[in-house]
Amino acid sequence: MRAPTSIVKSLAKAIAVTLVVLLQLVGVLVGALAIGVNTDAGKAMLFSLARPKIEEVLAGRLSVGRIEGDLRGVLILHDVTLADATGAPALHARRIALKYRWRELLADTVRIDLAFVEGVTCRARVLPDGRLNLATILRDEPPPLPGSPPPGPPQKIALDRILAEGVVRFERDGAVDQASFSRGEARVLIGKQVDVDVRSLDARLPGDATLALHGGLTVADGALSLRHAIADLTGDAALWSRLAPAAPRSLR
Repeated sequence: MRAPTSIVKSLAKAIAVTLVVLLQLVGVLVGALAIGVNTDAGKAMLFSLARPKIEEVLAGRLSVGRIEGDLRGVLILHDVTLADATGAPALHARRIALKYRWRELLADTVRIDLAFVEGVTCRARVLPDGRLNLATILRDEPPPLPGSPPPGPPQKIALDRILAEGVVRFERDGAVDQASFSRGEARVLIGKQVDVDVRSLDARLPGDATLALHGGLTVADGALSLRHAIADLTGDAALWSRLAPAAPRSLR
């Protein structure tokens, strides 16, 4: 089974683009002492300014119910939903709280000290054309114009500590398998490649299976490599024989 590298990179880039654009606007507006940026109307304006740039990259629509925080170091997003290319919700978070240093938001690497993500729902389903919906979140990159200079290095985003909990739903042929995860903690660096250091992850899988994981992984040049990764998996082998044939080709 091939590693789901295209899906990991799509999700990572979608998250990176959204956070980088929002946080850099915060840095510009707060740095310029924009009047009213810390009011409810100012925070709504912040997202309206960021949306066009974000949607240049995302194929699905991004919605944010409400924005809170003092913006000089804390940004809280409520009811964040990212749709897939069909318009159906693919990712939802009840609340995302970010702690950062706004003076560094325009640096080559945008660094977030802490990201707390609660109430995550990830809906994975196979589309009629056989693709997994999570692989359709990003728009296809247009080919470079003749004679155009090569693109510069991608901006990096470093999430020094992520704490997350939620559920992942797998839908295919009318059947639904659901996994819940808690006590998820990791460090993530997103750039030309994706580096993840999982400090802890406890998950309850379908069929009363459980998974405990810690270690590192890197997605680069279409390949997934593991670094000192340790997984403790328990469960019924029949579960995996049912899920593996159902996995789309992009996951094999």
